[in-house]
Amino acid sequence: MDDQGVFEEFLFRLSDEQVRSFPEGYVEIRSWQDVDLDAPLRLQVSPRSLAEHLRVMERDGELAFPDEQPIVGALQLFLVHLDEAIRTRRSGETELVPFRAGVKSLVSG
Repeated sequence: MDDQGVFEEFLFRLSDEQVRSFPEGYVEIRSWQDVDLDAPLRLQVSPRSLAEHLRVMERDGELAFPDEQPIVGALQLFLVHLDEAIRTRRSGETELVPFRAGVKSLVSG
């Protein structure tokens, strides 16, 4: 799966939420399951950066989701990390940034 295909699969898996991708390299999240979002969240990913991040996570994704292709398992694991970051963020933290062990939430600015 190429970078754009990975990104499209990511957006497809978020199709129940209000999300928009921007060419500047982020995805705006306006709704998230049962979480009340005071303001839109900005996940700092582009097709290339997301695919690169997921390729680094493939081994962990394969361990967590052994019945999936490694890149798909990594995507599923990334979505778990994203959910955790959204649910545990502090007030004012609207920037979401992928990092090796998950997704960080930061204050915008």
